[in-house]
Amino acid sequence: MLKAEATTRLVYFSTSRLDMPLTAGDRRYFHHKRAVEEWLLSNYAERALIVRLPHIVGAGGHPNTVFNYLWRSVCAHEPFVVYAGGERRDLLDVAEVAPAVLTHLETRRHGVLRLRGISLEVTEIVRAMQQHHEHLVGGEAAAVSDIPASLRRLLRRYAITDPNTHRGTRFLSR
Repeated sequence: MLKAEATTRLVYFSTSRLDMPLTAGDRRYFHHKRAVEEWLLSNYAERALIVRLPHIVGAGGHPNTVFNYLWRSVCAHEPFVVYAGGERRDLLDVAEVAPAVLTHLETRRHGVLRLRGISLEVTEIVRAMQQHHEHLVGGEAAAVSDIPASLRRLLRRYAITDPNTHRGTRFLSR
């Protein structure tokens, strides 16, 4: 176990889900994250920086993150369920995480840093992905015009369709 005296700074990556109260019905994962945050704040005080992240979008990574899962499903024309009616996801470009954390570390800030992404309805994300995919496989250039600019940037950077199969199995940055 680390000794608090020996640690200059400690950065812990957590989840933005903890910005809202937890209930007994929430997954144990979130309760565990909350307990770790509380332990760090009480044991490391001014040396701990807890970074609460929304859904991160980046090259590679876990295939079942919300962005990768939706994109892969859209490209493969796989059916999946999306409930209309306001379910939202906050998406944040992984490239924005390190600069924000470094700024906080350099200025000796501590406590909880809440990073925010762009908040979009899941149905809006799926429609944009469908339009972007259609554009990549030879559709109209105008098909992407009504996609919000911030989501369009994420799609251009991370929603890459394999030119040989058009199945979206590669997630590489440009």
